[in-house]
Amino acid sequence: MKKVYKLLVIILTLILLTLSVQAYDNLKSDISKGDKYKDLKMDTLSIDKNKNEIENSIDNALTEDNALFGSNSIFPDDTDGYYKIDEIHSSFANYNYAIFSDFLKQATLKEIWEVVLIKNKKAIGYANVALKKDVWTFASSGVIPSDASNGKAEVAQCLDFICDVNRIEKALSSGGISDPDSIRLMRIGYSFHIDFLYVQKDNQEYAIPMAWRPDFYNINNFTVYKMDDFINLIKPLYKNGDTQKDNLLFGGMNYIKENPFNAILILSIFLFFLLAAIILILKRKKYLNKNVT
Repeated sequence: MKKVYKLLVIILTLILLTLSVQAYDNLKSDISKGDKYKDLKMDTLSIDKNKNEIENSIDNALTEDNALFGSNSIFPDDTDGYYKIDEIHSSFANYNYAIFSDFLKQATLKEIWEVVLIKNKKAIGYANVALKKDVWTFASSGVIPSDASNGKAEVAQCLDFICDVNRIEKALSSGGISDPDSIRLMRIGYSFHIDFLYVQKDNQEYAIPMAWRPDFYNINNFTVYKMDDFINLIKPLYKNGDTQKDNLLFGGMNYIKENPFNAILILSIFLFFLLAAIILILKRKKYLNKNVT
């Protein structure tokens, strides 16, 4: 009987160690995946001076106790990215610039690095970090529920698009753009959550939008717009100068499920306490047997 208990303890220990390693390895970011954006002349994390700090901030956020995932059914098996986002915190209400780059020179921008969470080769969510008081800090995250609807499906499509360099190149080609001079990924305020690729080519400016709710904005996602045409779609969303329309644009719903609990963590904790209980039982039996003899 004692041999059976010892064998059980060994098996449970191996399972616990395997789960712990798997949870970490599955979420550990692969920086080389971010290098794929280099050919598009986008910023890549591998050459950023803050690479290690940014990577560690996201890795720590994905492996901390208060993790993102509610069940194994949505637990990611991979990550993709990283990509840099310049989030715009200036109003377009009174936009009157000949070129968009002049607007950016005076705009308030927030630098973000984001990674996409992958399961079965499909995007299921995201996590990002931002610079706060000179420290790269976990900023936000979200997981797309399995019953994606009411705009949630569009979120997954946007995340899939930004991960797929071939699709980005095809979108550029469909707009008559080859070998762009530069591409920047930009985001228009979180309450709107309109991402777009800002493309420069031969002194011309273009936008390829990735809006979470394109139906609200009359925007065709993943389509090349001349920048002026894109701005004309954005300007009506603002009222009273810097005031943005609120989340009523989304019906007041939280269409990204944030911060569910990590099921693997729960299982690991359960196995730990089970192992501890078995060890205590074995020690008690040994103590009782010793006293009897």
